[in-house]
Amino acid sequence: MARTIAQNKTSVSQLRGSELLSELSHRGFPLIQNRQEFSLQSIIKKVLKAGEPRLTDLLPFLLLQGSSVHQSADFVDLHIFELKDLNKIKAVWDALGLKPAILGQVSRALQNTAPLKLSKPSLAEYQKLHWLYRQNQEASVNQHLETKQSLATQNALSFLFAKKQKLIVLKKLNGLTLTKSEPEYFSRVIKKKLCAIADSGVVKISRLLSI
Repeated sequence: MARTIAQNKTSVSQLRGSELLSELSHRGFPLIQNRQEFSLQSIIKKVLKAGEPRLTDLLPFLLLQGSSVHQSADFVDLHIFELKDLNKIKAVWDALGLKPAILGQVSRALQNTAPLKLSKPSLAEYQKLHWLYRQNQEASVNQHLETKQSLATQNALSFLFAKKQKLIVLKKLNGLTLTKSEPEYFSRVIKKKLCAIADSGVVKISRLLSI
């Protein structure tokens, strides 16, 4: 990555107010806030057309987001990418240990292309972007899950579970993918608490004493 994110601020500021930055904001990179819904493929096409390094650096995470369970309705045709773009995207995923659902398709598209290896400065920048992506995704998932539950249910879960535990319960309930450590934590801690809550004797006591 020839230039750092900070060094590219001037060129991005020239795009301020554009539809592209609004769409990127909706995808978890809030350079400009916006509440509208946008097609992920449409956003990626515009990022590729803009050719701005600070924006194209987001491509690995935009495509990763489109491969997630939470964004499963999104479809991206890999034919919109040049091989050099796909090669860089895969290099970022490999360096960060990411294995999105679309990885197999990307690998097949690159089967006759020599793999790319990131430099240390580039890797450091992508690690920062990945951290930002994860923070925004967690906030997005939290909002998405909580809006699907009634206020009374949300309050009850908040009384019974710590914030981290509540999120895992909602992710399991809605069929979302858990992180590597969450399944074990669910079985070891949360499931036991749920079983205790569901115990018929406990339910009877709760009903009697909460009147």
